[in-house]
Amino acid sequence: MLIVPYSLLIVLLRDLCRHLLEELPQSDLRRYETSLAQVDLAALFGAEGEKLTAALTLPERAVRLQQVVNQALRLHPHLDQSLRQAPWLPGETEAGLRLWLAAI
Repeated sequence: MLIVPYSLLIVLLRDLCRHLLEELPQSDLRRYETSLAQVDLAALFGAEGEKLTAALTLPERAVRLQQVVNQALRLHPHLDQSLRQAPWLPGETEAGLRLWLAAI
């Protein structure tokens, strides 16, 4: 019964983090690099050769969801705090990044 929601949450969080991490280096490479250092990309996006989420059992999906959530929660406060410090980004750029952060 919970299989679909777990799968959808995993996809949603990965997608949100991916968009954020794709947009960030275009505006601030230093913040991008320090943000990458805060997360385990394999835990967030999956390791090469990892079973597809659809092929996982319900307990395995719960574990994967927890891994993805943990990494998103590592990225969020780090980047949020970083954006509160100099160098300041142009308003529109920062607003776009904050929109992705809010979605996470």
